[in-house]
Amino acid sequence: MLYEEIAAAFSRLAESGMVRAFGVSNFLPHQTDMLAACFPLVTNQVEFSLVHTAPLYDGTTESCQRNRMKITAWSPLGGKTLFDGGRDDLMRKLTDYAEAHGWTFVQMALAFLLHHPAGIIPVIGTSRVDGVRESVESLRIKMTDEQWFEILRIVNGKDVP
Repeated sequence: MLYEEIAAAFSRLAESGMVRAFGVSNFLPHQTDMLAACFPLVTNQVEFSLVHTAPLYDGTTESCQRNRMKITAWSPLGGKTLFDGGRDDLMRKLTDYAEAHGWTFVQMALAFLLHHPAGIIPVIGTSRVDGVRESVESLRIKMTDEQWFEILRIVNGKDVP
């Protein structure tokens, strides 16, 4: 990418009033850092869920925090990965954990993302009223760090280093 060229185009769009803020989608940490050094970005939209935790380990969360950007998480419930039968054991463990705390699986999955200090914003992708209500209820969950790390341990299938 020609980061300076992209930044110049963003600047023209911002100055014209056509765009108020800019973000990127699925940028790697080094790409985010390069463009953010040339132009202020507000978000990086990446896949992030209990079954896709790569942003925790590949530098994405740190890059966004360093550049004062929010992470917009697409597929925050793991899409069909958890629900298609391929991860039955994990789904059962996570559902049991959620129910033991009085949460639904959806509420726990969203609260897990919301608890992270990077300021993750889940894109819930539903227009069903009951689905939106259930998602909004995740905002009321006051997850502890211990709970967050226990969920991550369940997801990883081993202790967190």
